[in-house]
Amino acid sequence: MHIAAAILPLRRLPCGSEMIQESNLSNFKSQVQSSQKHNFSLLQRETKKFGSDIEKMRSEMRYEIDKVKAEQRVDFNLERGRTRDELANQNAKITNLNKKFDREIHAVRDQVEAAKYGVIKHSKDDDMTFKNTLIIVSSAHIVQWDDDQ
Repeated sequence: MHIAAAILPLRRLPCGSEMIQESNLSNFKSQVQSSQKHNFSLLQRETKKFGSDIEKMRSEMRYEIDKVKAEQRVDFNLERGRTRDELANQNAKITNLNKKFDREIHAVRDQVEAAKYGVIKHSKDDDMTFKNTLIIVSSAHIVQWDDDQ
């Protein structure tokens, strides 16, 4: 310790002008510190204000995003409902067309059956007529043949 004390310059006692300078320097330091504290508190208030402004904007953005999502869900559900209704209408039309085709097919089948029955009846009638004609012709030939002999 003796060496350190010897190396360090001895401090002189301040005189009058030096005391004024130290006093001015001390006042300046305290003003700077006071100004720094004031500026720091201003910065803290602005930071808190910006933080609250940012949080408010985030909240508004979330609200707007939720609102857009809700509108999209409503639009999607409406479109899905319209599509479902359109599909139901098309299915009803297809069902009606199938029933109409079935009725027409049954009507055509009935007509074919009636025509078959008519052809069979007509062919039986024609067969009977042909047989009767054949019998008459045969009888006439027999009668004629008997007359010839």
